[in-house]
Amino acid sequence: PIIRMNVRLAKDDAEMYAIVTKLCGNGRADVKCSDGVTRLLEIRKKFRGRNKRDNMIAMGTIILVGERDWEVRSAKKKEKVDLLYVYSSGQHDALKKDDAACVLFGMSNKDHTIDGYEISNTATWKQKAEDLEIVHSSLPVDQNTDSTVKDDDFDWDDI
Repeated sequence: PIIRMNVRLAKDDAEMYAIVTKLCGNGRADVKCSDGVTRLLEIRKKFRGRNKRDNMIAMGTIILVGERDWEVRSAKKKEKVDLLYVYSSGQHDALKKDDAACVLFGMSNKDHTIDGYEISNTATWKQKAEDLEIVHSSLPVDQNTDSTVKDDDFDWDDI
């Protein structure tokens, strides 16, 4: 049975996508948001401790954050955002279809399809075969070893 989970997308103007760039500890992390600004992430109790099983946050994790537009802060300090959702690696393909999230992946949604053909960065079987040939051709070959055993080299009397 195939289980499909709905991917939570940004619904409000205060919600945006972000990628974790640095873990600071104490339930905080630095994130780079989809608008290009680095902000301080506050990880609430819901995503910490026992509850972090499906919400593991590491460097490079894509998350949904909520901006604190109600907070009064100093101009010298970083803006704070709250963690709303942690995307798993299986949800990245569905997330790439959203225009705002495409900024994190380094591509725009308009470049994703051209004349009905889907453009992808994943390697095809032909590219993988060429890469294997390059790797095998670059390996050093030992000239002294002979991988085939000839019958006249083998002495049956030694057994």
